[in-house]
Amino acid sequence: MRFSFFHPIPMNHRALTTSLLLAVAACTPTSSAPSTTLPTTTTTTIPAPDPVEARYEFSAGDSLTYDVSASQNIMFDARGDAADLADETLPIDADLVSENTGSTTYTVESASGSTIAIHITATFDQTEIMGTVNGATIDDVTDGGVAVDLSRIQPVAVTVMIDSLGRLLDDGSDVPPTLGADIAALAGVTNDLFSVPVGPVFPDRAVTTGDTWQTSSERPGQQGPVTVTSRSEVTDHSSSALVVSTDTTTGAYSVDFSEQFRELFRAFSELEGEDVPPELTAQLEEILFRITVEESVTTEIAEFDVSRGVVRSSAKTSTLRLHMEFRAPDEDQQVRGFEILLDVEQTAVFSLRD
Repeated sequence: MRFSFFHPIPMNHRALTTSLLLAVAACTPTSSAPSTTLPTTTTTTIPAPDPVEARYEFSAGDSLTYDVSASQNIMFDARGDAADLADETLPIDADLVSENTGSTTYTVESASGSTIAIHITATFDQTEIMGTVNGATIDDVTDGGVAVDLSRIQPVAVTVMIDSLGRLLDDGSDVPPTLGADIAALAGVTNDLFSVPVGPVFPDRAVTTGDTWQTSSERPGQQGPVTVTSRSEVTDHSSSALVVSTDTTTGAYSVDFSEQFRELFRAFSELEGEDVPPELTAQLEEILFRITVEESVTTEIAEFDVSRGVVRSSAKTSTLRLHMEFRAPDEDQQVRGFEILLDVEQTAVFSLRD
């Protein structure tokens, strides 16, 4: 929020005297008195276009493809006494920049009333990286290793449900997560920007330049609902398009897979109930696998084609800060583990193909 303050400057003695002399001169009739014309400033305010109702117009069988470029700034720190992580010896300290180019396609599977099912696929066929891992320069994806695993955005294939206002009714996240205390467990965290349709959620009313609105929703989380709040503003409105800026805040959340890993170790040991020795029970209690994600903010500037009911272009910027903790018995029954801190800034640009 911006504040502006106006500080009146007190008139000094000389200014007051000058003002009085001018007033006297103005009241004295004389044909030779000079005439002063003050310049006139005219301010013309261009009115905003008439408000329009923005709606997403999708029909079953429709297909839209966007060219996508995505840049990432990645900071990764992994420390602990585990033997290795993704074939890399701990500790791992990575500072990377990556550029990914590809495309995403929205295929409308069904559209009934205001409910629309969209199958989203996204693939990135080119990745360029630059940075360091443990002080060593990395500038080629053929170098492989943790740098490439972190920099490459994984493919997306998900079906979501929205309504004609753009509200997300189902994010398709009911597929059980793939468990793994490895880089693979982080493989999907950087493709969230591409797992939902571009564009804002519109209000159920007409809008034009300067209009703002706010929407809130909850997504199911392992430890309770995760709140998502968006604030949108129409920053420009031409005869054919709206430009909408949206800031979306997603609350912090965590997921804990510790019990699932305990079940896996029990299955491997082929022991249950009273057959489990006390020392193994103690080790099972030490197993920990938890991922915590801090509050994040995504900013989007989208150009919406009012007549077609689709987004022409979108630029999204987001942040992700994640903490992973893992601890479990190794092959020698020694409890070992690691901690990972991952900090990612992403910018993705979507351009609709004609």
